[in-house]
Amino acid sequence: MSTETVEVVAQKSPEEISQLASEIQTRISALENLFEDDLRGEMASLKTCLIENPSAAALLKDEDVGLLVKNLMRTVSQAVQEAIAGKEKKPKASKQKMSKEEIEAALAADGL
Repeated sequence: MSTETVEVVAQKSPEEISQLASEIQTRISALENLFEDDLRGEMASLKTCLIENPSAAALLKDEDVGLLVKNLMRTVSQAVQEAIAGKEKKPKASKQKMSKEEIEAALAADGL
């Protein structure tokens, strides 16, 4: 997948808009094969392209928008999973009270 950005032209002909919409559709269909960082980067690039070219974005089919939303949900899901993984805590070691005999036995076993 190329990361080239589509140049914005002040006045675009219908043919240029149609071709741009076709390129956007191709980029959207290629999202299925991307993973994590590549997907995030391409989604950011597509966002910029769609914002800069609203007339081309208006020509997208419902299937393309659905696929775009599906991949957006995938990126959000990955971000949520990473956030959850970062917050997981290790269980604390339980504090056990040892009797004097148990402490002496443990020290003797260690050779102290």
